[in-house]
Amino acid sequence: MRALVLIAPALLPALVLASCSPSVDAAAKADVDRRGATFSASGKRFEAPTAPTPMPLAAGQWVTYKMVDKKGEPSLTTLNVVGQDAVNFWYESKAVALSAR
Repeated sequence: MRALVLIAPALLPALVLASCSPSVDAAAKADVDRRGATFSASGKRFEAPTAPTPMPLAAGQWVTYKMVDKKGEPSLTTLNVVGQDAVNFWYESKAVALSAR
């Protein structure tokens, strides 16, 4: 019993640190892998726009960015324009990453 009392305090920090490490969410990994597979370099070249102003924002427009971290794990961020109120726009943002932090 005395040996257990001496070992328990030594194990506690290790258990706490192990529980704080990021874990990979299997459902998120499957979703990112499935959606990320549709991203590929097309080899197309896009010239600079001829007009100095960008296309005007409108509800329904969206963009998805694929990013890869230092460990090579991908994540996806999608930005949607979901509405307009006078001159203001409503955005929706969704980020999907493999590790749950």
